Amino acid sequence: MDTILKAFEDSNYTLADFFTDLLTSLAYQTHPLVQGLAEDLNILISSTSTSSVSCQWVLSFAKNVYSSQMGSLSHKSGGFHFNAKRVREERIQELFT
Repeated sequence: MDTILKAFEDSNYTLADFFTDLLTSLAYQTHPLVQGLAEDLNILISSTSTSSVSCQWVLSFAKNVYSSQMGSLSHKSGGFHFNAKRVREERIQELFT
């Protein structure tokens, strides 16, 4: 493990860069390790030692994706006249009742 982490440090290649390249490059999509990545992620989420951190990351990621999509869907060009990313539940109920 130390050898791998040292290689990242020496190359100024971040883990984020690594995973981005690994998951988006067509050259690696057929690699056996990449094809098994979904199963590996399920193991991380299921493992008692890593499930808490994994679930926190998944929830944070989902929140960011949904927030971004809400921003896109609620843009003025869509006809909304309020910031849907910041609106409270009570305001939504007022608008639609």
